[in-house]
Amino acid sequence: MPSSNSSIGVSFRVSGGELDTYLSRIQQRATELSRQFIRNAEKESDVAKDNLRSYSDQLKALERKLQKEAEIKTLQAELNREAGRKSLREDIQSRRDQLDASFSRGEITKRQHRVQGEKLTQEEEKRQKEIDDRFRAELASHRDQRRDNSLLLRAMRENQDAIRTVS
Repeated sequence: MPSSNSSIGVSFRVSGGELDTYLSRIQQRATELSRQFIRNAEKESDVAKDNLRSYSDQLKALERKLQKEAEIKTLQAELNREAGRKSLREDIQSRRDQLDASFSRGEITKRQHRVQGEKLTQEEEKRQKEIDDRFRAELASHRDQRRDNSLLLRAMRENQDAIRTVS
């Protein structure tokens, strides 16, 4: 039995060059397979880049959409507040006009007119505070929603960075 450090030399001799042809074909096939592997890897890389670009575009579109929605919600809250204020002013003014008319016709005394006028003022202040409180609560809710959206977008950007790093 030969020792582990010994080596054996082997040589082949083929007549007619068949072995050379066979080895040449193997080398050609290996080269073709390598080129095909490289082309496939390039295609996969292009697909990955396209997917990343698409993800990035979708993320930007989502950011714009969420920003516009936040702006719309804020404007809607402001419109609701102003509509509430206008309705309140009209209601209180109508009731003041009725109170003044009742006083002018002598249906109520000066004291009753003053007391009912003060009650209207107190009611107006109370309802105005309720309108303002609803508006502030709505804005707080919108801030919370924007914060949640911001966290979502941050996580999506981190995913995008992770995908970019891997590809």
